[in-house]
Amino acid sequence: MVHNIHILFFLYRSKANEKGTMPIFCRLTLNGKRKQFSSSFYLKEDTWNGQTQRYRGTSVNAQHINLGLEAIRIKLLKAYDAPDPQCG
Repeated sequence: MVHNIHILFFLYRSKANEKGTMPIFCRLTLNGKRKQFSSSFYLKEDTWNGQTQRYRGTSVNAQHINLGLEAIRIKLLKAYDAPDPQCG
């Protein structure tokens, strides 16, 4: 059976706080079923690149957030690739 997995990072604009920052959410789609959760990172809309799904720039903060997002992506892919204990 072929499984399709898709991982998307996006700004949840309707959850902007009083500082004008918005949470970065992760949406995981597996075989047409979606789950989304917060990455616990917040940033302003003008620093987000929606095409690359990354923080713009090369500052220390940008590197920290981008590494955190990549760590989330890697953990999800590893969990997806892990063998199913029920399959033997």
